Amino acid sequence: MGEIEILTHEEQVIIVNRSSTSITEDYYQCFVSEIRKFASEHPDATALVSRKGKWTYGWLENRARSCIE
Repeated sequence: MGEIEILTHEEQVIIVNRSSTSITEDYYQCFVSEIRKFASEHPDATALVSRKGKWTYGWLENRARSCIE
């Protein structure tokens, strides 16, 4: 399995900067929503587990199917 970069360097820096601040539940939900939106737009390139255990499938499901064959 490999790692697919889904965020640009600039987006990664923004997330790191956000991580330096306290995270409220509303903020967390907004952040997760942004990731889910990206995942829905790129389902074959994204697999995500949030801290609450919610999964976004796409590439991971396809990979699992190919391993079964």
